[in-house]
Amino acid sequence: MTCKQCNQLLKEDDKFCKKCGTKVTREVDNNENAIGENNITKASVNRDDNNTKIFKTNNKKKVAIISSITAVVIVTAMFFSIRYYRNDKYYAGLIEEASTFMTNAQYQEAIDLYKNYLDYKEDPEVVEKLSQAKELEAERVASEQYTFNITEANQLVESGQYIDAIRLYEQALDYKYDDSINNKIIEAQMLQEISETYNIIIRYMQKGNFEEAISLINQIVTITKGNDISNNFKNVLDENFINQSLELVDNYLEVEDYSGVLNVLEVILTVDPYESRAVDLISELDLMSLELGEQMSLDQEAQREINIFLSNFTEVFFPDYIETPLTENLINFAVRHQHINNSNAIKSSSESDGSLHKDRVAWSVDRFFGLNVSHQRTDQYDFDGTYYKVLFANGEPLPMAVVQEMYDNGDNTYTVYFNEVFSHDLLDYRVTPADLEKALEQNPERIWMGDAKKAVVTRHYFNGENAYKLLAYTTL
Repeated sequence: MTCKQCNQLLKEDDKFCKKCGTKVTREVDNNENAIGENNITKASVNRDDNNTKIFKTNNKKKVAIISSITAVVIVTAMFFSIRYYRNDKYYAGLIEEASTFMTNAQYQEAIDLYKNYLDYKEDPEVVEKLSQAKELEAERVASEQYTFNITEANQLVESGQYIDAIRLYEQALDYKYDDSINNKIIEAQMLQEISETYNIIIRYMQKGNFEEAISLINQIVTITKGNDISNNFKNVLDENFINQSLELVDNYLEVEDYSGVLNVLEVILTVDPYESRAVDLISELDLMSLELGEQMSLDQEAQREINIFLSNFTEVFFPDYIETPLTENLINFAVRHQHINNSNAIKSSSESDGSLHKDRVAWSVDRFFGLNVSHQRTDQYDFDGTYYKVLFANGEPLPMAVVQEMYDNGDNTYTVYFNEVFSHDLLDYRVTPADLEKALEQNPERIWMGDAKKAVVTRHYFNGENAYKLLAYTTL
């Protein structure tokens, strides 16, 4: 390289010309420039390529990351969507299942499913359904408990545990009010009262207090009169009482206390006038007259008198008794006796009924029993305080009494054996046993025999006349 001013040869590193001092200015060769430029260009291109590659690489990474994130988000969203869908479908199924349980009255199962659903999400409609299910379940439980109490109480009544039964009936009313249960409570209370009274009567009879026993028996009749007590339950009490009473009869028989036997049997027949064991025992032991007196020979007039007297009882189908008949039976006898034998005494109210003054009833009781009567309503006749209501009935065949044997006991009492006879008015009251036998042969289709009976009678003065009155009356 030379100096441009003096052409002095210069070194590569000279900045000034050593000869003339001119500042050295270097000019680059075009080729060199071209090479340099090419190199620069290549370097620049290479650098751009590298940057592009780096950019592209970085973009790919970013895209991959974003794609991955997006995929994760999408997958997660899909997972939760599917899960939510499945859960929603599952819990919707619970509601359907709960509805089925409700239809089938399985309310507790429905309640559990509604609660399960509400744990999943709140829903006012489901809350309402849950409340309804709870109410229905409470009603179901109450109804179930009510039915259980009634069933248990009924079984207790059947076994005679009336107090426990009453307690269960009262508990049942706490679940549901029902008039029929009130009636069951009243019935159980009556049965309890009857049971307790029977126990007292047994104790009275054990001590020989028979008047008190009969008085309490009449109280039982008053308790049950006009009240709807199941015959089955009452019959069980009666049967138990009669069995205990018959044990007392055995005890009195062992010590030959026939008066005690008689009194106990009277109590039994007051409870049940047709109690076969008591009636049979009376017949077997002949308790109404342990020693019969002399047999009487009856003329036509005596036969007629005793036949007529006893027919007053056969025609009204009077129940058996030994010493003191029930007041109710006395009234029933008197009303019907007046109806049959003194129809003019009945004041007609209509074609089907009438009324009978209580004085006529008192007359019949005094005439045939020598007793005063306490007026009251009976199982057959209503009483308004002055009159008994009488229902008219026609065409009923009534039996007459035909005395077979009569004995004078020597103490102004007479034992009479007789038969009920249905004769359609073919026989009059003078008929004797021989007449009856002949009539049966001649008219077997129009005369038939009823029960064989036994009575103890005595005489008393009534309205100035010496008349019979009844002391005892049994079926043989």
